[in-house]
Amino acid sequence: MASTGFMVNFMLRVNISIAIVDMIEHSNITSNYTRFNWTPLQKNEILGIFYWGYTASVLVGGRLSEIYGTRLIFGNGIFLASITTIFFPLCCKVDYYLALVARFLMGIFLGVLFSSILPIAVHWVPPLDRSKFSSNLMAQGLGVAITLPVCGYLITYLGWESVFYSTGAVGLIWSITWYFTIYDSPDLHPRISFEEKSNIKNRMVLEVVDKGKKPKKVPWKSILTSLPVWSIMIAQNGNTFYLFPYINQLPTYMNDVLNLKISDNGLFSCLPFIGQYAFACIGCYIADKLRKSKQVSTKTTRKIFIAFAFFIPSTLMLILGCFKLHYLIAISILTLIHSFKGCISASYIANAMDIAPNFTGTLFGISMVMGSMTGWVGNKMVGLLTKEVSDFETWRTVFITIALVSSAGGFFFFVFVSGDVQKWNQEENDEEDLDIEPLKASILPKRT
Repeated sequence: MASTGFMVNFMLRVNISIAIVDMIEHSNITSNYTRFNWTPLQKNEILGIFYWGYTASVLVGGRLSEIYGTRLIFGNGIFLASITTIFFPLCCKVDYYLALVARFLMGIFLGVLFSSILPIAVHWVPPLDRSKFSSNLMAQGLGVAITLPVCGYLITYLGWESVFYSTGAVGLIWSITWYFTIYDSPDLHPRISFEEKSNIKNRMVLEVVDKGKKPKKVPWKSILTSLPVWSIMIAQNGNTFYLFPYINQLPTYMNDVLNLKISDNGLFSCLPFIGQYAFACIGCYIADKLRKSKQVSTKTTRKIFIAFAFFIPSTLMLILGCFKLHYLIAISILTLIHSFKGCISASYIANAMDIAPNFTGTLFGISMVMGSMTGWVGNKMVGLLTKEVSDFETWRTVFITIALVSSAGGFFFFVFVSGDVQKWNQEENDEEDLDIEPLKASILPKRT
């Protein structure tokens, strides 16, 4: 359900990236569908305001999930975003500013998802398997891979409005299923067997465990003065400066520079996201294998995969920016760039659970707040650079700038990453209420 949840998340998030190409009036196109006379700047405001709402809720979502549980926060986020998506075409027809409000609300509702998902893993997933859990976040790539080509054909045959109605309906169906199947811990699940519950608990090793109490106090000073925490935050900044423009502007690049028609645009745009999920699954599997072998430390494992996730994509992006290539070669490089980016799930994303299992939501929420602002800056930069002319020379500047900023974020993480649970993970005021589980948890007694 986590994987499909992130697929739906990005269906709701990127549907506008390809729909907006057809929503705006073009002098050489006639159609029976409503189109809007939006300027390039207005178009980029519609795309960019999402991230203001996203920034406003991402930290709150992480903390609320630690207090009230992932089930409620994650599920409600997708449910409300789905409702907003269905009404978005109506908002556009009523007023441009109402459309901006709708996109802002979308950002608020979907902003809670990334930071709210990690706390549930602490209760369900053993520490040495958590890299693999992190790969669920990269299922967003499958959501994009499905959404872009399907939306391309929906626009061609049914008009751009059908994109929002269909993706919103999928989100509603998913959220109802989530409420009936997901619970925040094995102890809260009404249908899990005693044997399965015992197996899960016996695999929890060397973990700081709260004896049933909710975290009462976030050690803000310790968190904000921790270099390992800052390494995660800076890495997130480097990634989102690349990711947000990539998600929102890729169809525009393929349309303006590679000259692909909208149906082919959607098909080719999905390839990088399929690669991302594949690399995430493979990378996280290898990362946990390395850690379980005890031949490679957690810290070294995270460094290996930050190199795959940042330094290789930045190099490829420089190649894409420096050479005018055939469109098939350009698409191949774009696919490789985003595929290697899937390795972030085995690097700084999983590292949040390594160093602070009791505050994963808060920690990842902080990094997402900073990252979303940086992502907005990246998206705004692309909008300003391409508002007059969107050609190869303009995109050369875009690719080189993104490559340099992204690699700087990866380098900071490489230097300051830690693989150990931090002292402040254990609540300073309630140390007597916390235990450290032994390496091999005692076997729970069998039910008689």
